Amino acid sequence: MNLAKRIIPCQEFSKYALTQFALFTCLFATDAWAQEERVIPPSSVTQGALFSTTLLVHPCLDSWPGADADTLKVMADARSKLPSGACDNPALAEKIFKARFLQYATLALVDEPWELHAKITRQNQAIDHCRDTRCLEQELDTVIAALTPVYLHPPNQAWPGVAALCNAESDVTLTKKTRKEIADECAPDAASFSACTGSHGKLAFAICGMQGNQVNATAWLYRKEKNGEALLLSTSDGPFAALPTTCNGMPDLVTGARVNAGEHRYTWYRYDGGGYQMFYGYTGMFLDSIAGHDFSIAQDAGVIQNTVTCR
Repeated sequence: MNLAKRIIPCQEFSKYALTQFALFTCLFATDAWAQEERVIPPSSVTQGALFSTTLLVHPCLDSWPGADADTLKVMADARSKLPSGACDNPALAEKIFKARFLQYATLALVDEPWELHAKITRQNQAIDHCRDTRCLEQELDTVIAALTPVYLHPPNQAWPGVAALCNAESDVTLTKKTRKEIADECAPDAASFSACTGSHGKLAFAICGMQGNQVNATAWLYRKEKNGEALLLSTSDGPFAALPTTCNGMPDLVTGARVNAGEHRYTWYRYDGGGYQMFYGYTGMFLDSIAGHDFSIAQDAGVIQNTVTCR
């Protein structure tokens, strides 16, 4: 997602009625989705990454600063899963990195990462069946050819906004009991409330205010009903944003929790007919910066909840 020209300064959040959407925009201001120009880096880009992140995209890794016996064994195990001699050929080792990088960097760029995840799984299954370097190189070439154009020119995605959930502000309020429960979860006078209406009904939002360098907050989504409200989502990883994809008549939601400066946990939620359930997630991991380009990948990706069936 190209956010380079859509960033709202964090200090201006109070000007926006639907606070969580403004907060979410700010959260992603420095994310890889904000890059306008993309290049494919060399394997040396992993020099600034964590060990597990490096090994994911660079299985031919044969050294690591301060490596102990256990670390060396993990590296040897990664190399042993490749055909014999694959890592002895520098050009082929670089191609292995390129394919792996494209898989997990592209995963962090698409609207429906679970769809690409399934494709990557099939690609890796084909690679795992290779018993010689010739087969390996053919499969790597297939991966690189398929993913290079997607990585370099991802879809021109529109930033998810309030229109996916509702299209007009509303004066609907939550019940006094619910508002007190939310206020009790937040710091004193730090709870923020807003509401809107549209084809999905009358929706009410609540979020704990962020203070200092805080970037994650508890957030709630309710749908107003005759005798109160129904809780659709409660997350400690807010704010959240609504996406153009849908399930059971409601937009998918996504949160982006900041773990540290180079690590964010992204979680997708799908509506099961009664409320939102965790569906898919990955950790966005920073690799390094080279010549003004920042590089990140999706790590620990996978389906979290298999019981949400879209009808």
